[in-house]
Amino acid sequence: MIPRRPAAILLAVTLFSLPAAEARPWLGKELLPAREAPPIELQDQNGAPFQLSSLRGKAVLVAFGFTCCPNICPVMLSELAAARRALPPEQRALVDVVFISVDERDTAESLKQYLPLFDNSFTGLTGPREAIASVVKSYGGYFRKDERGSHAIDHSTDVYLIDPAGKLRAVFQRSQLGETAALAADIARVLEKP
Repeated sequence: MIPRRPAAILLAVTLFSLPAAEARPWLGKELLPAREAPPIELQDQNGAPFQLSSLRGKAVLVAFGFTCCPNICPVMLSELAAARRALPPEQRALVDVVFISVDERDTAESLKQYLPLFDNSFTGLTGPREAIASVVKSYGGYFRKDERGSHAIDHSTDVYLIDPAGKLRAVFQRSQLGETAALAADIARVLEKP
């Protein structure tokens, strides 16, 4: 009988057994050529102005959603938190997750209460509907309210990886985010070779 090993050890073994970054295919869709990430200027969960450019020097994962989302957003944020935790501490400190609410009912305070359920380091953003719509469109995403009068919002679920130089490097489909080791390896790749 094979003894059980803690999940962290298995994850580390998986990460280190992956082929070299240059030889290994990306989990997400690599964007070639890498291009400047569209700017983001909104308000963070502390009520302070936020600019994406303030995160230069870090890898950034940008996701869209809302705090009352019943299933997709909580799972997505949990998977992003798992990938961040899978990185060595020195790399983990250089990774930010930016969650942009597409729901006008979400306030800075509601984001401040919601995001620590997944990871205390996550940044939540809100702002005027027009500003949010402009950011979502610039990343190729979409969102719209459910026409039946419910509180549901249909929105794109892709996650965008920006490297420390501010270049948009890859896009992950929602279905890929559960591949923790491979997602962490893609994040590590842009930290090692921006």
